[in-house]
Amino acid sequence: MTRNVLIGVAGGTASGKTTIAENLAEQIGPEHVAVIRLDDYYRPLEGDMAARRLTNFDHPEAFEWPLVEHQVAELVSGRSVQAPRYDHAASQRGAETTTIEPRPFLVVEGILALWSEALREAMDIKIFVDVPSELRLARRLRRDIRDRGRTMDSVLEQFESTVQPMHEAFCEPTRACADLIIPHGATNRVAVEMVLFRLKGLVDPDERRRFLAS
Repeated sequence: MTRNVLIGVAGGTASGKTTIAENLAEQIGPEHVAVIRLDDYYRPLEGDMAARRLTNFDHPEAFEWPLVEHQVAELVSGRSVQAPRYDHAASQRGAETTTIEPRPFLVVEGILALWSEALREAMDIKIFVDVPSELRLARRLRRDIRDRGRTMDSVLEQFESTVQPMHEAFCEPTRACADLIIPHGATNRVAVEMVLFRLKGLVDPDERRRFLAS
């Protein structure tokens, strides 16, 4: 059996990486693509809401890397996993899990998708979505106020105190590890369609085998 293609999609908060990963799954077909969302692998937290929201969610230590790396390795080996589900409104990992089945394409998506050396070495394609910080902040404001019950002041304070400094310290350096950089995020139709065109060709097992052997 031809093994799957492991793809990493990294980039700053609200850069459009989730949209790109979802587009890949939709356009190539959900029967061919499984998406592993790094945001679901935040470590379980204790304390009340106020205490949990003080967590630096943009530092690598916020993620449970052994679990991420183990479950990705299981999927690459052809075995399904029970992925955690994170409740961002409550800033806590939920009790339920999501079954992820191995697919020809496995997409690891998240701000630090290219941070783990073990994951990078296993990846066949590494993508970094590059969007200016002012645009990312505007998108994050809309998302967090609308979907996560945050106030404008709390979003701005978090962005200035942890999000942007951690982006510069940990996320931005992984740009150098990428095989492909997509400027302007999901709105860059030309770049996204070029990726889709190449991956659609790899749905064929023979083409995928040749790609993995090259």
